Formats: sequence, C-alpha cells, structure tokens
Amino acid sequence: MKNLFLTTIILFSINITLFSQSDSLRLVEVESTIETLNKRLSELENENKQLGNSVNDLQEKLSNKRIETGEVDEIGSDTWKKLPNKSSYVFSKKVKFKSKFNTTPEVVCTLNLIDSDKDANLRVHTWASDITPASFTLNIRKWADTKLYRIKSSYVAYTN
Repeated sequence: MKNLFLTTIILFSINITLFSQSDSLRLVEVESTIETLNKRLSELENENKQLGNSVNDLQEKLSNKRIETGEVDEIGSDTWKKLPNKSSYVFSKKVKFKSKFNTTPEVVCTLNLIDSDKDANLRVHTWASDITPASFTLNIRKWADTKLYRIKSSYVAYTN
C-alpha cells in the first residue's frame, strides 16, 4: 500500500511538472500571439489615420468643385446680328448662373439641335465669352449661305 501511495505521489508530481511545462509553453505561445496582434493593430491604426487624412484632403478638394449645365434656344432670324464682314451673323445671349461661382469657371458649349435649310450648306460655331463667376455670353455664329430655322446650344460650366 505504501508503494502504491508513493507511486501515486510520484505520478501526480510528474503530471504536475508536465502540466506546468505545458502551461509554460502555451503561455509563451499566447504571449507571442498577443505581441503579433498588437503590432498588427498598431499598423492598422496608422493605415486608418493615413486613410482618414486622405479622405479629408479629397473632401476639401471636392468642396471647391461645382458644375452647372443649361441650354439656350434660338428660334427665328431676327435676333442675329450681322458681323462687319457681311457674310457672318452672330447670335449672343448673356447667361446668368443659378448661383455665383467662387472663381471664374470653365465653360464648354455644344450644339444640340440644328434645324437648317436642306438646300444650303451648314456652317455654325458656338463658344463662350465674357466669362465671370456670375455669368457668361453664349455665342453662335453662322456664315455664308447657312439658313437656320432653329438652333439650340448646351453649356457646362465647372470649376477645378
């Protein structure tokens, strides 16, 4: 019985030693994992801060951007002004923006409707002039034998 008791105590002691060694190894592994996770967390926090700064920069840049679109419709021939060279006519209309731009915008004009005489050549040009933050003049020019019954021009005003 004494032998059995000693054997049990020895086995119990070995078990505790093995358990302690095993716990020590697990503790080292856990500490290593925690250290790795803390490093990665620090990296992610730095990346997040950089992304936040980038978002702030983009928001600031976008807040200075603005776009406005519209169109001008010209019907009839009595609104055309004859230019000095006698073969050109220009239609001009001052366009006021819905609200004033912070700076002078870029303005792009396009033609989006042309109703012309089928028996005459078609020669037209559109452009913006006298551009200010509050308005611009939209111009359409025709020349030679061009006969227009109706013409419409669209514009896009924008700031960079």
